[in-house]
Amino acid sequence: MELKVVLLLITALYCHTDAAPTYEDMTKDAVSSCQKSSGISDAEAQELEKTKIVMDESKDSQKCFVACLISKQNIMTGGKLNVDFLVMVMKISRPENGKKFDEQEEVKYRKEVGDCNERSGGSKCAAPYNKWKCFVQVSLLMMLANDAKEN
Repeated sequence: MELKVVLLLITALYCHTDAAPTYEDMTKDAVSSCQKSSGISDAEAQELEKTKIVMDESKDSQKCFVACLISKQNIMTGGKLNVDFLVMVMKISRPENGKKFDEQEEVKYRKEVGDCNERSGGSKCAAPYNKWKCFVQVSLLMMLANDAKEN
């Protein structure tokens, strides 16, 4: 499964309720707020909203935008990745690919994502961004390993 699909599922699942504003409204508000607080350009905000991956890690403003966005989307709360939520998203996303997220995989994934919460960084936004980047790497490696097992 593509990273974009996982990221979209994370955001959509967490933000969706019948009484709440639409996913698009919430995302637009979050992007606007995070863009203002981080001081990035419209082009940077559009790209980072899609990928949530900073291409030039020397730009703290981009890390701050991603940290803000994942916080507003409750992927990260209190400076920590929301491990239970991320595990739930992985479980939900697995059947769409025709694969099962078994108990052994869940334990391993939960531990590895939890370990990402130990990441730190030099600037205010580096630590949350580094935790996010670790989560993305753990998720991609798990998906690649499972794809290799299947083939």
